Amino acid sequence: MSAFLTNFHTVMIDLDLATDYGRRAVAIGDDIGDLPVQVLANTFLGLARFGLGDYGQAMELARRNVGRLEGDLVRERFGMAMLPAVYSRTVLVWCLAERGDFDEGIAVGTDAIQIAEAAEHPFSIVFARLGLGTLHLRRGDHPGAIGELEAGLAVCRSAETRGGFLNVAAALISSYVLAGRADDAHRLLHEAVDHAVAMGDPFGHWLRTGGLAEIHLASGRAADALPLARRGHQLTQFVRSRGVEGWALRLVGEVEASQASPLVTEAQATYRQALARAEELGMRPLQGRCRLGLGLVHRTAGRPEEAEAELRAAAETFRALAMPYWLARAEAELIARPSR
Repeated sequence: MSAFLTNFHTVMIDLDLATDYGRRAVAIGDDIGDLPVQVLANTFLGLARFGLGDYGQAMELARRNVGRLEGDLVRERFGMAMLPAVYSRTVLVWCLAERGDFDEGIAVGTDAIQIAEAAEHPFSIVFARLGLGTLHLRRGDHPGAIGELEAGLAVCRSAETRGGFLNVAAALISSYVLAGRADDAHRLLHEAVDHAVAMGDPFGHWLRTGGLAEIHLASGRAADALPLARRGHQLTQFVRSRGVEGWALRLVGEVEASQASPLVTEAQATYRQALARAEELGMRPLQGRCRLGLGLVHRTAGRPEEAEAELRAAAETFRALAMPYWLARAEAELIARPSR
């Protein structure tokens, strides 16, 4: 019961209460040595810890299941709507993506897709595609992200597996934006918001704020994006999702810096706050993105030496993590002449 209450409160975005139930479930499972209880507890608590930004513990819990669920057990659902073998692998992929361990994440994510497809289980296929697609998004591989996420969305529609639709759509919207496909992002956002309203899903609030802010910014409507990005950040604070809040702060910083009259002081402070969160949680891709943004803001502020230092730090991070798209962006800014 405690394991399923963990999942319930995670879905309801009460991550603290979910963690309390999850710890209780893990303790019970370990005490009685019951495999189904252990699997369910590790599965649901792993997602809750990921939501809170505790990537180390989330990975530890996910790896426990990956190690246990081998052979015929990869097809066992233990009363879940999804294969735990796929669920835990996907949570592990998300954690590895936030840490910048992309090669391991790709291997684990590919394994998850193979398990899900061999079992011919649509919901698990959607979740596995979402995991690998999100990793490619974090890396800056927009074609790879779009390919995985569109495949997941197609399964959502064809199999009427609507449970994962909003999460896949949100990641795909961001991928479209970064690939320069703002119109496609806008169309999908409208569909996703309508779906969220029909289901009463609170995730729709993020789509209407942070998601729409990304689209407005890409469409040259930075003024319209500003209140939405700030509201999106407030939502992440409310649910105490620290990692997601770091990305939301980065978006606010970019929007502030992109105003017709750039909000330089505000953008610098916001980027530094996002960078501090990224460093606290070990989110190396986010660290690189924040330093790239800081470099550009310092250049706008007429601080060329500080700008170069941040841009070089960003380039070093992207090079170390094998993020070629963002490395090219940082290197291009390093050779660009400072604005006067």
